[in-house]
Amino acid sequence: MNVREQRVAVPGGDLAVVDFGGDGPDVLLIHSVSHASVVWEQVAAALTPSAHVVAFDLRGHGQSSAEAQSVDQIPDDIVSLIGELGLGRPVLVGHDVAGGFAAAVAAEHPELVGGVVVIDSSVVESQADVLEMVQAVGADVIVDMLTQRFRLGATGADEDSLETFLDEQSGPAAQDWLAAAPDAASIRALLRRCIVVAPDGSWVYRPTPDTLRALTRQPEAARFRPGRELLAAIDAPVTVVTLSEGRNGSGGDGLHELAAGRPALRIARRAGGPHCLYLEPSWIAAEIRTTLSDRA
Repeated sequence: MNVREQRVAVPGGDLAVVDFGGDGPDVLLIHSVSHASVVWEQVAAALTPSAHVVAFDLRGHGQSSAEAQSVDQIPDDIVSLIGELGLGRPVLVGHDVAGGFAAAVAAEHPELVGGVVVIDSSVVESQADVLEMVQAVGADVIVDMLTQRFRLGATGADEDSLETFLDEQSGPAAQDWLAAAPDAASIRALLRRCIVVAPDGSWVYRPTPDTLRALTRQPEAARFRPGRELLAAIDAPVTVVTLSEGRNGSGGDGLHELAAGRPALRIARRAGGPHCLYLEPSWIAAEIRTTLSDRA
């Protein structure tokens, strides 16, 4: 792949964008909270022969300098990226929490989006159920547990301390059922993408606990309400990928009833767990290509 990195200005800073190249229609890959664009590398490699593939680090994540104050900023950032990068009605692909981000943009800006793929995402559940889950994750006791478990917001003074952090975290994390990647090498690459190094050599691991709190806060006035009600509002083709051992549910009867009334909504069920981006990249790419072929 001919990979190129660039930055796109957004309110409060910029977003780090990874253009994987490729020929064909545009695809924008959106990672989950606490992950980074590097999780898409294998999917992008399988997809670039037939599509132009772009990913980015969410604000407050990876190498993006913009911090997160509200979950409503993420869909707005995606809209900005589509415009600034000149993407032509891309298919938006969202993993886990990011399935809701993709659905929100498609529902609110149908003229900008050619299709949506959501992978192992809570957006298949009702908005009420998703809100309850998000509020639970954002509780102080859970944020504190995740901060300690994954050392969110960890800092260091130099390269030696950075390497020590990577060594200490990549091995144990590979055994954690909440880990974002299936093996120590993949986790180390993800951690490295999530570390911002200052000119003096000091560093910080992102996201920080404040970012996690900001993205799980759901005030009454929030525009962004993830749930399958968003999927119902999308005119473009939608592919919902559910996994037998994923971290999120299958949507149950509610999703199947929605699909029965919407021929453009397709459910793809697969045996497997949450590391499908690493372990099943060809299959994920095939589902994205199917959605591209259905694009209006």
